[in-house]
Amino acid sequence: MEITKLKGEQFHTIKPLWEELNRLHKEKSDYFKAHFTAFTFEKRFEQFKDRDDFAIFAAGDNKTIIGYCIASVKDGAGEIDSIYIRPSHRKTGIGDRLMEKAEQWLTRQNINKVHISVAQGNEEAFGFYSRHGYHHRFSVLEKEVKHSE
Repeated sequence: MEITKLKGEQFHTIKPLWEELNRLHKEKSDYFKAHFTAFTFEKRFEQFKDRDDFAIFAAGDNKTIIGYCIASVKDGAGEIDSIYIRPSHRKTGIGDRLMEKAEQWLTRQNINKVHISVAQGNEEAFGFYSRHGYHHRFSVLEKEVKHSE
């Protein structure tokens, strides 16, 4: 299994995996299903358009990508924006290798800290992140505001 850094024209190759993660977040969310329903791959990657302060690492072979990790930098801090491994390939070390590649890239960007946001409902990911040295610092609560039309 090879880990490669994707180039701009290759970003679309992670779309099926990104959509699997988005569906998972939607299924597990108690409060934000509408957000995940409206949040498309195209909307997500519009946020990265014309930016050079992010990297996407993919795990797979020439034909099949089975995992990815997106890392970015903003205001001197790094972020693991998204990581996903197909369920059939979990607990094989691929997630660890993707995190290592992303963290190496972030370190070369001269960041001073790295943060990760975990979607409500996906708290089972805390153990994975804890193994990589990430710890729960604070919780951010959010409420979606409905506007009458």
